[in-house]
Amino acid sequence: MKEMFLLTVTGGFVLASIVAVGRQIVLHLQNYTEPELQLHIMRILLMIPVYATVSWLTIFLPQHTLIYSSIKDWYQFAFHPIS
Repeated sequence: MKEMFLLTVTGGFVLASIVAVGRQIVLHLQNYTEPELQLHIMRILLMIPVYATVSWLTIFLPQHTLIYSSIKDWYQFAFHPIS
């Protein structure tokens, strides 16, 4: 019972992060006045739902933690290279 409550609450926060970040990205795309800067901002914004989803999946299916962590790490490597 407690686990289902925790999954529901954390799932709600994941959905809230997706909606909030999606809205911010749409606003950036509608007002795309500084492409170089806004592209980096949108990439950073996308980290929020990616990390939230990976965390939720880790709680929901802990036996696949290594897979989810690898997805998160590959996202970070692909879109946020060390400069």
